[in-house]
Amino acid sequence: MFKVVICDDERIIRQGLKQMIPWKEYHFTTIYTATDGVEALSLIRQHQPELVITDIRMPRKNGVDLLDDIKDLDCQVIILSSYDDFEYMKAGIQHHVLDYLLKPVDHTQLEHILDILVQRLLERPHSTNDDAAYYTAFQPLLKIDYDDYYVNQILSQIKQHYHKKVTVLDLINPIVVSESY
Repeated sequence: MFKVVICDDERIIRQGLKQMIPWKEYHFTTIYTATDGVEALSLIRQHQPELVITDIRMPRKNGVDLLDDIKDLDCQVIILSSYDDFEYMKAGIQHHVLDYLLKPVDHTQLEHILDILVQRLLERPHSTNDDAAYYTAFQPLLKIDYDDYYVNQILSQIKQHYHKKVTVLDLINPIVVSESY
C-alpha cells in the first residue's frame, strides 16, 4: 500500500532497517534503498513514496540538500544521524521532518513513529485520482439546478465527504431528514 525510501551511505544501516522493521505490518509494501541523496532523489521522484528515511552526512548529496529538493513533494521524512549537531536538527525542524533520530536507532522508537505516521496516512483524504473519479461520476448531477432544498443539501454533503465511506444516514443527519425521504 505505502512505499518507503531508505537513504544511508552505510550498507549495514540500510539492510538493518529493511530487515528489522516489520514493514508489512505498517502497510509498507515496497522498500527502496539508496546510498546517497542523488540516488534517493531519483527514487523519490520516480516512485513518490509516502516516507523517506535519510541520513544527514552522505557523499554526493547530503540529507539537508535532499530535504531542500523534496520539500514540495507529498512525503514524510525521518532523519537518522550519528550527529546530534543543532544545525542539522534545526534544518530538520525547518523542513517539517517527522523526527530526528540518533544512531544507533532504537527500533521501538522508530516503530512508534511509524505507528503515528501510518495512522495519519490512513486517515488522509484520497488522492487526486479519486477526486477525478468523483467529479467524473457526479459532475452531471452537480450541473442540474435542483429546486429541492434537501437534494441540494445532500449533494453538498456528498461533495464534502465523498472521500470517506458514508451511509445514507451520514448524509441526512446534518440536515435532519428521515431515512425514507
